Amino acid sequence: MTVTYQCANCNYRFEMGSDRRTLVCPYCNKKTLKTLSRGPSFTDKLIEEA
Repeated sequence: MTVTYQCANCNYRFEMGSDRRTLVCPYCNKKTLKTLSRGPSFTDKLIEEA
């Protein structure tokens, strides 16, 4: 599953796998991340494409 984060400090938006959690923005190094959405898992995408 992919999780989309956005920093409340600098508005930097990025995606990361749900198996890797982060609390710090990779751009400004502040602990101001918000979870925007959780997308389908990789296996769900493979099933849809088949």
